[in-house]
Amino acid sequence: MKLNFELAYQISFQSNNLLELHQFCTDLMAKSPGKIFELFDFTSLYEKSLISLIERDDLQMKEIEVWE
Repeated sequence: MKLNFELAYQISFQSNNLLELHQFCTDLMAKSPGKIFELFDFTSLYEKSLISLIERDDLQMKEIEVWE
């Protein structure tokens, strides 16, 4: 999953049949955002996805770190 996280996450948006995969990836990003952002270029995320991630109340990252 670490090697292909970006691909799995992007694919999870392509079908309503992959909602469980999408939720798993989103939850993982909220729990370990630093690790995830190190794995791939977060600018490749869909805008809607990035916004929903940083708006989460359970994001395990300080606000200043998000903006940096």
